[in-house]
Amino acid sequence: MDTRFGNTDARGLYMDVTEDEIKVRMAAVDEDIWPLPSPLGNQPFDVNDRRVAFSEFIIDGKVVHTDVLEEIYAGIKEMYGTNIPVPR
Repeated sequence: MDTRFGNTDARGLYMDVTEDEIKVRMAAVDEDIWPLPSPLGNQPFDVNDRRVAFSEFIIDGKVVHTDVLEEIYAGIKEMYGTNIPVPR
């Protein structure tokens, strides 16, 4: 009879238990993956902070690729017989 029980505990220790044997394997756990908390604490977002400037692409807003959408919607209209307008 082969009844398996596998479990990983908080230390990264994996145990595979059957009636015949117990296998224990260690997993590599990196405990230093999070940065230290800021000494200043959480600061509210400042919309006037311009240390990193936004590109013109981001400032201008969304770009609607009408030519691509028209081609996609034409295929959908033909395939399903719908008449949904292309969003503008």
